[in-house]
Amino acid sequence: MNELSKKVLQELTINSRQSYNEIAKKISSKKDSVAYTVKKLEDDGIIDKYVPVFSLNMLNLSTFKIYFNLKGTSKMKEDEIVRWLKNKTDVLWVARSVGQWNLMIGFIDRYLHDFSKQKKEVLNYLSDYISDYRISFIEDGFTFDRKYLFNKKKGRKVFLYGGKRDSLIIDKVDLKIIEMIKNNARFSYVDLAEKLNLDARTIKQRVRVMQKKEFLQGYTVFLNINKIGYQLHKLCIYLGKYEEGVEKEISEYLKKNPKTIHLIKCIGDWELEIEMESNNIIEVHEYIAELRNVFHKEIKKVDLITITKEEKLEFFPKISLKDLNN
Repeated sequence: MNELSKKVLQELTINSRQSYNEIAKKISSKKDSVAYTVKKLEDDGIIDKYVPVFSLNMLNLSTFKIYFNLKGTSKMKEDEIVRWLKNKTDVLWVARSVGQWNLMIGFIDRYLHDFSKQKKEVLNYLSDYISDYRISFIEDGFTFDRKYLFNKKKGRKVFLYGGKRDSLIIDKVDLKIIEMIKNNARFSYVDLAEKLNLDARTIKQRVRVMQKKEFLQGYTVFLNINKIGYQLHKLCIYLGKYEEGVEKEISEYLKKNPKTIHLIKCIGDWELEIEMESNNIIEVHEYIAELRNVFHKEIKKVDLITITKEEKLEFFPKISLKDLNN
């Protein structure tokens, strides 16, 4: 990527609702140049989609993930399994991987019994091919901008997609707005107004309320980093010490590393999940070695999983108003 592309992506990562004119002013470029660059990034498949980031815990929604080791599957059978999972509306994340696990899926649910039902259905479907599996529940999570890619010297944009548990009440109109913008952060208020048969000012005010309450954290861009020669790696970190402050100390250290893209606090076999991006596997091993050296007493084990392809990624579930407000 050239420098202009990097600068444009940096701005879209921070706020993907910025106009081309706003971006151009910030990076000392021209509106037409920015528009051309964005179009090329989209056409080349580098920009996958523009997404709002919601603090799901405010609606008492929880993220559950199942990591599998599959056995006895041909490429054709694996493709069939992935297609089945992608077609399930309650499965929001499907990723192929190598390393400790070779298939990972995610759900977002309000109630534990809903996840339990979904888990049983998936396990039943995969029963002949499961060698091993683990379940992880997300307690909290942070998403950071790609400081390493943009050579950014100051600060980092942070999105909180977990957050404090709350009972935020939303109505039918709010839910319709969320459903319409969840995969399109660059939405038009006029278009939304026409589709919802509402005044654009009413919709804008409702979105502002979501932002003010910090339920709507902001807007970012989802990239296909494989298209620019990078790979996504997940580290599952098992702690060896559980004193108060240990997890926070490790988390604060990881936040400062520009390669850290996601930091997730988990309940399950491991306590932390880190996602980092690199175009060099040696760099990944050095990242792990440095972490284990600094926290050699606190970290018991680190599993490395390389995500080869994210087949499906949604940021908000299909859910009824009744389920949300009960």
